[in-house]
Order: sequence, then C-alpha cells, then structure tokens
Amino acid sequence: MSRPIIVAVEPGSPAYESGLLPGDEIVTIDGEVPTDVIRWQLLVDEPDPVFEISRGGLEVSLIVTKPASSPLGADVDAAIFDRVRTCDNHCEFCFIYQLPKGMRRSLYMKDDDYRLSFLYGNFTTLTRFTEADLKG
Repeated sequence: MSRPIIVAVEPGSPAYESGLLPGDEIVTIDGEVPTDVIRWQLLVDEPDPVFEISRGGLEVSLIVTKPASSPLGADVDAAIFDRVRTCDNHCEFCFIYQLPKGMRRSLYMKDDDYRLSFLYGNFTTLTRFTEADLKG
C-alpha cells in the first residue's frame, strides 16, 4: 500500500497555516490510514484533524485547525492509495476479452473497484465488494 502524498497546498488555507507541505506522505489522519481519496475526504472534513506525516524520513505530527466541513486546502497524488481491485470472473461476455490485441496495456485491466466507479463512473460488477467495504 502506498501512502497519499501531498502534491499541492493552497496558500492561506488551514493546511498551509498548519505546516503541511507538498511532498509530505500521510501516514494517518486521526489515527486512521486512508486507503482512498473517498476516505481521505471524509477524514479531512472533520474538525481539527491530526495528521501523522513522513517528511524526509522523519515522522511529524500536525494538527490542522479548521471547523468541520471547511476545505482543508491540500490535494493528494492519487485516488486509490492501496491498490485497484480487479475482477476475478471469466465471463464470456466481458468486454475486456473482446478488445483487439495490441492496444495499450491499461485497457486490458479488469477493474472492478467500486471506488473508481463513484469517482469516475467506471463500470463495475461489484463482484469484489465485501462486508468490510460496507463498514468502510
């Protein structure tokens, strides 16, 4: 699992005022390891989130002072921080199997990640959806 990395901090924002910097790796937010940008958004929407970050090999703790539901003012590098969930089915009608040979590699990935469906409208069969996903 990769950690979310801060790629931009808006000047004057709560993230900026608290000392978050581009390049900071987020270890936890309020003690929780975010696995995707959906969870990230929910965690940073809370008032005064506590960030454990890795900066240049050092672990640093920062409290971002802000009211609930106000913008943090920081962007991260990816939508998924753990790994994209793929489909394990071998359906005859799968459009992936119907693609011609020789196209770019990413087109042949059998994405079945509901998080990407929420974010980008990707098609998903939800065959990888688990009880843990319901709780997350």
